[in-house]
Amino acid sequence: MNMNFDKAFNILLQFEGTAFTDYNNDMGGETKYGISKDAYPSLTIVSLTEF
Repeated sequence: MNMNFDKAFNILLQFEGTAFTDYNNDMGGETKYGISKDAYPSLTIVSLTEF
């Protein structure tokens, strides 16, 4: 399978989704597009866009 960034990103979104979430039992905290506040504390997760 020939994989590029766009294909990989689309696969990721199938698993992670595009909605902002902040579940109490999610150790990553705020999450959007598979990007978590725990991993990137300086980002404003809710404001992330695809492009």
